[in-house]
Amino acid sequence: MKIKTVYLVGAIEFLENPDSGWRYDISKELESRFGIISINPITISFLVGKDITDNMKYAEQLKRKWRLIELNQFINSKIWPVNAKSVDDADAIVTVVRTAEELKHLSNSGGTIRELSRAVDQYGKPAFLICECDDLTVANTHFLGLFLKMGCIFKSKDEFFKFLSLNEKLPKQITF
Repeated sequence: MKIKTVYLVGAIEFLENPDSGWRYDISKELESRFGIISINPITISFLVGKDITDNMKYAEQLKRKWRLIELNQFINSKIWPVNAKSVDDADAIVTVVRTAEELKHLSNSGGTIRELSRAVDQYGKPAFLICECDDLTVANTHFLGLFLKMGCIFKSKDEFFKFLSLNEKLPKQITF
């Protein structure tokens, strides 16, 4: 299998700055070093306003007012179809966490687990977690299992990039 495209899975909801930079950083490196294109859910998501934070405010407002039918329609008719298509279009899944707090939050993110499960369990796609913190005990075990089932967990981006380099059989293509 050649990896040409990755989906950058990760928590969005409940974060002050959901596009905290890791998606941008790894996208640039994957493209420049390996020719891999990244799909960033922050930039392709359905929007109710000008950016992703407006989506979070809208969902929060619906939850606060117990407007659950509208919340269901928003998530399952607007957000999920775009994310599901992006997972389907990708050859692999990648995420980066830098702190134990990020790891704990990410491993309990419903959307993240839904996307990972779709990729790994339904389609057998590899998933890679770059975990720059030392404490895996804060992570949901089933979450970690999704990465271990069809992919790998790395301690650094350098370790991940070395893995990609070692598995490279054709110029600009990763094969498994």
